[in-house]
Amino acid sequence: MSNLGDIAGENAKAMNKVGGMLGLLADISGAIGSVQLTYDEVQGLTGSDLGLQDVLNAIQTAFSQLEGQIAASDKLQRMRDVDMGINPAVAVLEQLPAIMKSTPPPSQDFKLTQIQTCLESVLFFTDYDDKWQAAKADLPYYSDGWSGTLAPQAGSDDLVFNYTYTLPQFLRAISILLTTIRALEPKSLQSSEVFTHCVNRLATVHQTITSGIVGARMPRVSDVGFYSPGSDGYDVGPQGSQPQGYFSTNWTTNPGGGDAVLNPYEAVEIYSESNNVGSYATDFFPYGVDLTTWGTTSANNFMALIGLRITKQMKSLYVQIGMPTVLTLLNQLRQLIGQPPSTDAPYSAWPFSEVIAMLGLTLAPHHGIGISSPWSEPPGLEPALKDFLSYTPPYAGFYSMGQPIDPIPLPSGSLYTFLTGVNLRPVARQGVGTH
Repeated sequence: MSNLGDIAGENAKAMNKVGGMLGLLADISGAIGSVQLTYDEVQGLTGSDLGLQDVLNAIQTAFSQLEGQIAASDKLQRMRDVDMGINPAVAVLEQLPAIMKSTPPPSQDFKLTQIQTCLESVLFFTDYDDKWQAAKADLPYYSDGWSGTLAPQAGSDDLVFNYTYTLPQFLRAISILLTTIRALEPKSLQSSEVFTHCVNRLATVHQTITSGIVGARMPRVSDVGFYSPGSDGYDVGPQGSQPQGYFSTNWTTNPGGGDAVLNPYEAVEIYSESNNVGSYATDFFPYGVDLTTWGTTSANNFMALIGLRITKQMKSLYVQIGMPTVLTLLNQLRQLIGQPPSTDAPYSAWPFSEVIAMLGLTLAPHHGIGISSPWSEPPGLEPALKDFLSYTPPYAGFYSMGQPIDPIPLPSGSLYTFLTGVNLRPVARQGVGTH
C-alpha cells in the first residue's frame, strides 16, 4: 500500500529526507485524480464546491512535497498498526469509480455506510494518542560532535511524539473522506463534526512539530578560532628550526576529522532527526580568524550574526519538512467548519522587528504619518543594516593568521533580503507590508 523504501541502516543525511515526508503517497494523488475525472461524469456535481476542492488540492500538493521516515526497528509494526486504521477507507476509495457508475445507483444507506467507513478511519487518527507515539529507544535522533544529541524528552513510559508515518496517513485519510463525501453525498460535508476533530488534532501536531525545531549550539567567541604564532614568536622560521604557527578552532561538528563541518550553524527537528546544517566557513568566512584582534563591537556583531543565521536555518527547516502545507490545510479545514483561519504570522515569516532585535540595531527616530506594523519596513532599516555589517567580519577589515584581511564588499540590493532570504514587496496603502 505504501511505496516507502527500506531505510534501515541509512545515515543522518538519508534520514534528513523527512523534508519530503508525504512523497511516499504520490501514488494516491493519481488515485484521487482518477475519481475526480469520474466526478465530471456525474450530473449536477460541478466545480462550484471550491472550498472542498481547495482542501483536496492542498493535500495532493503535500503528497509531492514530503517523504516519510521511520526507524527500521519500529517500522513494520507501526506501519501495520497505522495501516490497519486506514485500510478500510482505502478499500472504499478503490471502489468509488465502480460505485458511481453502478446501475441501478446505490441506495442512500449504502452511500452513508461508505462515508461512515471513511469517517471512522479519520477518527482512528484524531481520537487515539497512541497513533502519534513511539518508544524513544526505537527511534534515531540527530547527533554530532558540536551540538551533541538533540532528542525529545520521553515520559515515564519511554514514549515520545512521533509523526513520520502517521501524519502522511492521517492526511491521506482526510483526503479519502473528502473525496468520498464529494462523490457520494456532498451535502453531508457541512453537517459532520469529524472535521472539528481533524482541526484539533492537526493543530496539535503542527504546534508540536514546530516546537521541536531547535537551533543547534551557539559558539562562544573563544570557540570560533584564534591564531597562535610559533614558539619564538614568528609565524614561520627557517626550515627545520622554529615550529610554525597554527590556527585553532573548537567550532566544528567533528573535531576528530572525518566528515567534519567547520563553523556550523544548524537547525534540527528533534522528533524526526531532520536537520539543516550550514557552514559559516564555507558560506561566509573562508579563513582562519584571530578573535583576539577584534574589537568588542566586531566580535559582538559577529556573534549576533551567527544567531541570525541559526534562526534562518530553523525557519528554512520548517519549510523543508512541509509545515507550510500542513498549516494551509489546517486553515482550509477551519474554514470548512466555519472557524476563522489563524491570523498568526507563519513560523517561517521574518518580521522586520525580529531582525532589528536579533542584531541589536538602533534606527534613527522617524516621525512620519502612518500606522506602524511588523510588516511595514521601518525607515532607516537598510542604513542600519549597512552600518552593522560594516563593523562585522568578514565585511570589516581584520587580521587573520597574522595578516591583514580586506573587508568583503557588501552585496548589492536589499541587505534585509540578503540576511533573511525574503524578497521585499511593496507596502500596502494602509501601511501594512504584503510579504
